[in-house]
Amino acid sequence: MNIKKLIEILEKEIHVLQEMRDIAYAKQSALINRNREEIEECIKLEENNIALVKQTELSRINTLEEIYKSEDTEMNDHKLIAFIKNFGQKLEPKIVKYIEEAENQIKILVRKIADLNRNNLFLIKHSLQFIDSTIATLLGNKERKILDRRI
Repeated sequence: MNIKKLIEILEKEIHVLQEMRDIAYAKQSALINRNREEIEECIKLEENNIALVKQTELSRINTLEEIYKSEDTEMNDHKLIAFIKNFGQKLEPKIVKYIEEAENQIKILVRKIADLNRNNLFLIKHSLQFIDSTIATLLGNKERKILDRRI
């Protein structure tokens, strides 16, 4: 069993998700401060990290498949909890505990990133509403004249 490789991948996944969380915080700050350059930089970093998350997740699944094959066991589920259920008795307790903690940490990070992204979406929508209302106020009388002419 290639548990060492699985642990390295989990550590990398946690690291990449921590970076994603930090980028989401930075993007939130940039949105609040209306810093366009920082927003653009955050988006670029976010795109790169999304690709890394996808690559790391694929590596994790492939490693799990390799472990299952090496143990002549069919892989029905790519979740870590299923892996522990199938192989927990063959592993050292400290490794099982580490994998459980890593899975929990990944879940917490994903939830935090999702929450931050929902907040960032709210900030973006709010800014767009403000811009729309400002434009409508500035062009209010001119818009009516254009509409009156078409009718």
